[in-house]
Amino acid sequence: MKKVMLSLFGAMLAAGMLAGCGNVDENKTPAQVKEEAATWDAAKIEKVMKEYRDVIDAKKVELSKVNDQLSEIPLKEKSGEKAGKLRDQAKQLLASIAKLETLHATLGAVKATK
Repeated sequence: MKKVMLSLFGAMLAAGMLAGCGNVDENKTPAQVKEEAATWDAAKIEKVMKEYRDVIDAKKVELSKVNDQLSEIPLKEKSGEKAGKLRDQAKQLLASIAKLETLHATLGAVKATK
């Protein structure tokens, strides 16, 4: 139970970090990010890229913790509800990281044109 609560706290912390970064929005498309960044100077793009990197790094730390919890589950319990929830959480984190990495790369491409 303690580990599940820790996982939930970590998810809330990452969500809070994501909400705290005004320019980081994983729900934007690369085209939207490219269009928005086209109006920024290189310094602003660099700042926003750092915000994306910070959120990505936080999510990777959280993913590592979830994977550690999964590895601690005994083999006979791997198909149980707790393991299923952790696997779902890991899938969500991986999808989020992939989206953020794509948007970060989009910003990098815009920056290279400045």
